[in-house]
Amino acid sequence: MKRIYVLSTCVMISIFFLSSCAEVQPYQQYRQSYQKLLKEDSFIVEKKETLITSQKSFGTSKNISNINNMEGTFRYVRNKEEDMLIANVAFNTMDGTPTILNYYNRGGYLYSQNITNPAKNFRSQQKADNVINTVLEGIIDIPKDVIAKQSVRSTSEGNWITFELDSEKYYAARFPETYAEYGYGGLSYYREQPVYTVLLDAQDRIKQVEGSFCTVNSDNSGFTWDQNYTNTFTQYEDVKLDFPDLHESEFPLLKEPDESWGQTP
Repeated sequence: MKRIYVLSTCVMISIFFLSSCAEVQPYQQYRQSYQKLLKEDSFIVEKKETLITSQKSFGTSKNISNINNMEGTFRYVRNKEEDMLIANVAFNTMDGTPTILNYYNRGGYLYSQNITNPAKNFRSQQKADNVINTVLEGIIDIPKDVIAKQSVRSTSEGNWITFELDSEKYYAARFPETYAEYGYGGLSYYREQPVYTVLLDAQDRIKQVEGSFCTVNSDNSGFTWDQNYTNTFTQYEDVKLDFPDLHESEFPLLKEPDESWGQTP
């Protein structure tokens, strides 16, 4: 009888241990893949984003909305001296007028080539981490404690991991200064619970990420920032960058670094 009791206790402990491991496994998988991504020497990522902004029209109850779409190909190479990037990006606004831009990062400078309006070409000196921040925009280093729910689904493409994030905890992690000053909801809040989905391939590399985030201002304007995006990695390793001739005379130097380039959402 005593032997049976010991055996059943061991079985219960084993079941509890395995269920606990299964619960944290998706996050651990993602963390390992995220760290692997940071060590990659080169890759190509395709980015697609839809941003819908809206706010109440002054003096009325109507909302004014703007829809902006972005599609781009980002080619990244890291060598011993620096991180380099070539990006080809297209922006489309509600009026249907596209803006085509090429970005070149090398030698510590960003060269912005406006194909639609060459008069807006410029170059600016960049901080050392701006290139990697730019190319990894939308790929989130998720703190474990902000995860409200996680699940994994195996397919022929690989493992799809979905993270539902606790709105307040993620807001505090994403906007620490705002949260410290105003608290959650004092200035803005998430309209829906943030959702972040990742596809890992057979080599546990990040193949694709999808993000859905919508913040709403708490004031009378009700300004809404609704962002949905997909980043798809189409190649790892052996990426070559073919830089054109970048004549400084064609790219006026900005006096201050372009802080908007390379910011993480």
